[in-house]
Amino acid sequence: KFMALKAKLESEGLFDTARKKPVPLYPRRVGVVTSGAGAALRDVVKTVSLHAPNVELIVYPTPVQGPEAEGQVIRALQTADARNETDCILLVRGGGSLSDLWTFNGETLARAIARMHLPVISGIGHETDMTIADYVADYRAATPTAAALCVTTGWETAGVKVAGFIRRLNAAQEAKIRLAEQMLKGRANPRRALEMILDNLARRTDEACHALKSTAKVFFADNDRQVKELTRRLVSSKPSVRASSERLMYLVSRFEKASFMGLQQRVNSLNLLRARLNGIRPDIDQAQTRLTTAHRRLRLAYSRQTGMCLDHLQALTNRLKSVDVRRVLERGFCLVRDENGRLCSHICDVSVCKRVQIAFSDGNALARIEQIGEKK
Repeated sequence: KFMALKAKLESEGLFDTARKKPVPLYPRRVGVVTSGAGAALRDVVKTVSLHAPNVELIVYPTPVQGPEAEGQVIRALQTADARNETDCILLVRGGGSLSDLWTFNGETLARAIARMHLPVISGIGHETDMTIADYVADYRAATPTAAALCVTTGWETAGVKVAGFIRRLNAAQEAKIRLAEQMLKGRANPRRALEMILDNLARRTDEACHALKSTAKVFFADNDRQVKELTRRLVSSKPSVRASSERLMYLVSRFEKASFMGLQQRVNSLNLLRARLNGIRPDIDQAQTRLTTAHRRLRLAYSRQTGMCLDHLQALTNRLKSVDVRRVLERGFCLVRDENGRLCSHICDVSVCKRVQIAFSDGNALARIEQIGEKK
């Protein structure tokens, strides 16, 4: 019968992953459909109180075993779904024999779970127990405790995420500072580049002057020898060319003088350019000083901004801690719930001879109301 029903519902798509609803990561209210006096409820309350005390539990008590149990479980689920006062539903039951768990193998219950608008997390029996309700539920947990852990994991990792955010913030600030330093260093490079240009220009000027003077000396020496030889030959051959020879010597002298004067002018121009470049070095030094000051102010600004962000995060953390139920319980306060697990915040919520559950910082206790008195 179990396998036949399982095959039937599976063929209808009730087990398909695509139709299942996601479990909320940070639920604030969680409904619990189970027996009001069973061990499963105690396990859920203990687990949630330990790992996520800020999560409120709303219990929809129902018998989970017996001939009429399936219909009552369905009504509890429908009530929870209609009220829509929780983020998800835990359908849990402690371990037992196959006949004890048979309530959760009914076709009517399976179809009721499939029609739920709220996500349903099942935690029925032990790890080896598998019911039709587990297949249809949006998420199957092995035990009631595992089902409770399913809705508290997100809250437990919240602190880790905050710490990661702080690390990323610090890393981002350091990256901005390093980028600013690189930009400042990049703006300081023109000074070094200018110095290299000046040194290279001076070296090339000296080399050009030396090469030009050497070339001119060789050129004029060769020309002088050629002119003198030609003059001697002309004079010796024809006295009439003496005047021409003297004229030629005069022109050679003028050419040599003009060439050296042009070379000197170029050297003077280069020296003037070098002096002008050296004259702007004080401006570069002033710019370097301003950049250094801006760099220091930038680091201080980033440091202040980081400190403000960390202070703000610390303030938020302190506010979260101040509303932590465990901190309140450690100061001597208690949480009182009635037999159905509802929180008792007023004297009218309890009555004489009624049993209540008292949650301390380190455990739980069951008590009975002996006397009721109004606040004076």
